[in-house]
Amino acid sequence: MSPPDNNLGLYVHIPFCRRRCHFCAFYLEIAQPAPMARFHSALIQEIALHRRQDSLNGRALQSIYFGGGTPTSLPADQLAALLTLIRATWPTSATTEVTVEAHPSSVTERDLTVLADAGFNRISFGAESMTDKDFASIGRFGQAQDTAAAVQAARRAGFSNINLDLMYGLPGQLLQDWIHTLESLMTLTPSHISCYALTIEEGTRLAQDIARNLVLPPDDMLQLDMESATEHFLAEVGFSRYEISNYAKPDSACRHNLLYWTGGEYLGLGPSAQSYLRGIRFGNIADLEAYAACLNDNRLPMTDRTILSASERQRDALVFGLRLLHGVPRKTVKAAERDHQIDELVAKGLLDADRDIRSLREKKTYLEGELAQLKPHTPIITAGGDRLLDTGERLKALRAQYASVSAYMLPDHPDFIKLKQEIDSLEKETGGIDERDELSKRLTATRATLADLRERMKDSHPDVIRAQEVATSLEQKLQAAAGRPAPPPAVRPENPAYINIQSQLASTQAMLGSLESARIDLKRRMAEYAKRVEMTPTIEPDYMDLLRDRENSMRKHQEITSRLMEAQVSAELEVQRKGERFSLINPPELPEKPERPNRLAILLLGTFLAVGGGIGTGVVVDNVDRTIHTSEQFGRVLRGVPLAVIPYLPSERELATLGRRRAVVGFAGLGILVGSAVIVHLAWMPLDVLWYAIWRKLG
Repeated sequence: MSPPDNNLGLYVHIPFCRRRCHFCAFYLEIAQPAPMARFHSALIQEIALHRRQDSLNGRALQSIYFGGGTPTSLPADQLAALLTLIRATWPTSATTEVTVEAHPSSVTERDLTVLADAGFNRISFGAESMTDKDFASIGRFGQAQDTAAAVQAARRAGFSNINLDLMYGLPGQLLQDWIHTLESLMTLTPSHISCYALTIEEGTRLAQDIARNLVLPPDDMLQLDMESATEHFLAEVGFSRYEISNYAKPDSACRHNLLYWTGGEYLGLGPSAQSYLRGIRFGNIADLEAYAACLNDNRLPMTDRTILSASERQRDALVFGLRLLHGVPRKTVKAAERDHQIDELVAKGLLDADRDIRSLREKKTYLEGELAQLKPHTPIITAGGDRLLDTGERLKALRAQYASVSAYMLPDHPDFIKLKQEIDSLEKETGGIDERDELSKRLTATRATLADLRERMKDSHPDVIRAQEVATSLEQKLQAAAGRPAPPPAVRPENPAYINIQSQLASTQAMLGSLESARIDLKRRMAEYAKRVEMTPTIEPDYMDLLRDRENSMRKHQEITSRLMEAQVSAELEVQRKGERFSLINPPELPEKPERPNRLAILLLGTFLAVGGGIGTGVVVDNVDRTIHTSEQFGRVLRGVPLAVIPYLPSERELATLGRRRAVVGFAGLGILVGSAVIVHLAWMPLDVLWYAIWRKLG
């Protein structure tokens, strides 16, 4: 579906920079006076051409964005004049957002004051970083301190909505460097911050340095850490993240950028500028010379025109909408899914019809002006250089002569009869001619003659009587002619140029009428499709009922089909005597021991090995032990017999400790025994079954 009428922006691309940064892959030109003057003239031509073609259908602009490049490469006065021309060309309002991008090192307070006075109400500085080391790594001119000076100058000039563009993941940039940049910018109190991760574009100086191993490529994990640190840091100082790369104070989000992510429409002016209008994406030529040449030929410098289908518009709405923090509303997705029901060719045809109608109207006006300057008859020149009168001119001359001689010649006079015959002959040649003007002129002349005669002669004079009769006859003829409709003029043009223009005008009028009829039909069809889409919610319940009936019918069909198959199998068993039954005499017994592994053998083998290992370990330890435990061992060491053996007499404390130790060992042994029983019961065989199995083995 088309966006709202107020969701419209204008982008002006000014492709000039003092020099190209190492990461930049945009189309730009080095700022020099000659190409800048050529661009300024061509841009004015492009605005005028869009105005004549009414590209925006008179819609008001919600935002205007001067980007680049570096727009402030142009003089501030020229930027102000361009904004004034744009406001005079397309409707705007007091709330229209007007943004200009600027390099902090290329603006002065005077320039910023001129821009603010002209109507620019938002400025975006390309700060990129706040350390000179980062500036050097990306080949950017200027110093970090220029940003602070530019922001302060902008505030003094009257700007309150200030954005700062930043880049993270620059060559050699550490996490603490990035946090230092954020902390430094907070002292400038901007209202909007854009943070972009460095990306390597093919063909840039940075890509070449990485290919030559002169610079390390960006570390993805480090960039993720920087992004997380950015979101956390800016949230603490009052910035809200509303888009992947953009953070804003309350009511300071960039409306022009939101146009891109919410399906808005925008017209791009300048070389390489991109546009999206009425479901069509197109761009301008990315070459200043070719751009200016097209406009000099009175042609828009368009290229790469693509008509988006309904599915493509839906895809773009999802992809762009997911860049926003609030995502894409489900109802928007559902509306986009219904949108494909409106025939895309209808919209395309309406667009073409509107454009062709405007073109034909301009051509019709031009042809009518040309036709008005030409005469339908080619003038005839004699050998002496005199111009001969055409039929219409001769008829007018004879009628004037007839009016003058009728006052003093009798109708039977030979000259009068000859004059009347010539007039009749020319009237037949030229077709029916409205004679009311001529009769009126003759009557006026006759009345003047009659008045003059009456002043000099009596009413009984023959000349007076004759003039009175002529006047009466003319009055009767004029009254009779007034009651008849005027015959259409029969003009048979002879001028070839006149005939050519006239035929072109007739063809143009016919084509214009046909296109207007087609446009009316297309609008009718669009209204019909829109009405169908509006009726979709009312039809949806009936559609859901039909779906439920279909599902119920399918389930019944499957149930009946399965019963039919069972019946067919039963019939086959009965026919082929395969349906006999068998009786189970003894019920199946519950298995009491597993088939494998042989847990009893494993247990006995483990017990044997454990006991044997314990005894063997004791014997080995006893044989290798060199400590003294008995009097005999003590005698062997001393090589004599001890006089007496005094036993060790433990104290009460030692006896209590020994008792506690024995209790602990006893309880531990009991716990091991109980744990072993539980393990046997749960993992191997229930204890009651084990008990009966042991009794069965014992007989």
